Amino acid sequence: MRCSARRSEGRLSRWGIALRSQPRSADNSTVTNWRTAWALWVLATLAAVPASALLWFLGGQASCGEEVYDTPPGSAGDTFCTVLVQPVVPWASLAALPFVLAAIGGFIGIRLRDRRLFLAALIAPFALVAFAVFATVAVD
Repeated sequence: MRCSARRSEGRLSRWGIALRSQPRSADNSTVTNWRTAWALWVLATLAAVPASALLWFLGGQASCGEEVYDTPPGSAGDTFCTVLVQPVVPWASLAALPFVLAAIGGFIGIRLRDRRLFLAALIAPFALVAFAVFATVAVD
């Protein structure tokens, strides 16, 4: 049984897939100063609050808008606005995703001492907001 496992590991390693039989320990050599990471996490989490508010405002305005159009009853835009944006809670929870991603993802990245997860959790919320703002502006 061990020989077949070694053979399959050899085959997979040729394709760039590495199998680990033991759990990965924290890579402390990659991470230099976690106190700076805590400070960066707090700043990025606080910066994600206005980013989420911008997403909430622009998305809500783009969906419902201030203009009055004579659209037929049951149109997609009116239905989207009345179902998702006007009740506030569903739209606010969607707009809060960048903040939640920065807060929880960054915290887990720090606790696990995983630099890639930490950086991804701090970059992804702002990339998400930038994409959503550009998509909203492109649609309008």
